[in-house]
Amino acid sequence: MVKKAIAAGLCVVFLSVAVTVFAEDVYRTENGKKYHKEDCRLIQNRNTQKIDKEGAVKEGLEPCGRCFKQETSSAVSKDTKQVASSKKSKNSAK
Repeated sequence: MVKKAIAAGLCVVFLSVAVTVFAEDVYRTENGKKYHKEDCRLIQNRNTQKIDKEGAVKEGLEPCGRCFKQETSSAVSKDTKQVASSKKSKNSAK
């Protein structure tokens, strides 16, 4: 019983450390609608607030096109594929 309690405690500690280590901090401006990486030139010399990426997404912020090129380009390609497939289905229905 003691071994199980110790194992459970170690699991909780490990998971909490893992979540803390892998949480990505991003930055937003006061009235901005996007989140940025710390070194983004679009927020240099501006008053910014540091928040975690998950919180930024929950607030409805979008990734900066310069800082997060991979994320924005993959989101655009998914949207483009969805639009193309919906156009094909509309054309085939005619």
